Amino acid sequence: MKMQLEMEELTEKDKRLLAGVACAAVAVLAVLLVIRPLAAANRTLRDNIAQEQLQKEEYDQELSLLDSQKTLNAALREKDTAARADFYPMMESREIDRMLTTLVLQHGLAARDLTITMPTAEASAAPYLYSEAAASAGTAASGTADSTAAAADSAAGSGVYAAEVSMTMTGPAEQLQALIDDLYADAPAIHISGYAWSSPEAITAGAAADGSGSDVMLSLSMEIYMAETTEDLLTASAG
Repeated sequence: MKMQLEMEELTEKDKRLLAGVACAAVAVLAVLLVIRPLAAANRTLRDNIAQEQLQKEEYDQELSLLDSQKTLNAALREKDTAARADFYPMMESREIDRMLTTLVLQHGLAARDLTITMPTAEASAAPYLYSEAAASAGTAASGTADSTAAAADSAAGSGVYAAEVSMTMTGPAEQLQALIDDLYADAPAIHISGYAWSSPEAITAGAAADGSGSDVMLSLSMEIYMAETTEDLLTASAG
């Protein structure tokens, strides 16, 4: 009987031991199959969140730079448009002819000859040798050849063109002088590159030939500056 009780007690201990082992096994399995994967998933999730946060910060910075760039572009466009306000819009030869003929008639003069050479490339002009622009471009030391090349490079993409015009007019000297003065004062897009009054002999011969009396002759050489619009330049560069 005593032997049977001891066996029953040992069996009960074994059951508790087995139960403990089973619980431990379940805990180990839970750690291996559930808790560790969850912990790894949490670490991955935290890493993803951190990465997403970095990307968000980068996007926010790019958006901020984009807004700043848009503001800068708008300011530059406004400045460029204002700088082009003094130039004539792009014109054809017949439009320049009509504009100058109208100007001559408004001054009570007669146009005898008008020659227009349309531009084939953007205008380029070397700055004055001792100007600040020339110094910054290094033209003061390099002379005319290098300065002309530098001016041509700086003019590339400017969208500014110059039509060369030679015009001969007749009329009273005062009215011819008034035309010159008006061109200097009120037409910044017209550059007078040279002019010549007729000699006394030519004046006398011309007056005798056409009965114009005191009329004299004036020959003008001019450059008519025209500019493409800012929008046209942006469209062309985008294309």
